[in-house]
Amino acid sequence: MTLGELTANPPLPARILLCGGGSGLPEIKETLQNHRWPEDIGFARQPTVHFLNPKDIATVIDKTDRLTEPCDITPMSLVNLGIELVEQGGLADRTLSAILKPFRT
Repeated sequence: MTLGELTANPPLPARILLCGGGSGLPEIKETLQNHRWPEDIGFARQPTVHFLNPKDIATVIDKTDRLTEPCDITPMSLVNLGIELVEQGGLADRTLSAILKPFRT
């Protein structure tokens, strides 16, 4: 999806959440915060920029306390997807269930 496609919809939320390895690039948050977004992009107002951290993900519990950075959101998202697939049922239920058991809430 491109920004042009988003403009046809209702206004975008005025909050940008950064996560994944790329969110650690120097000055990315500051650059996005200070960018003058054109009105036709579709933000309701100038967006604020925040990092999404593992503690913000309620569906996956890290009992190791090793997941602390925005770059950890990507593997947590994959675990969350696996949990959803197990709950839906399917051929790999037992295997996925055994793998994901430590991550369930």
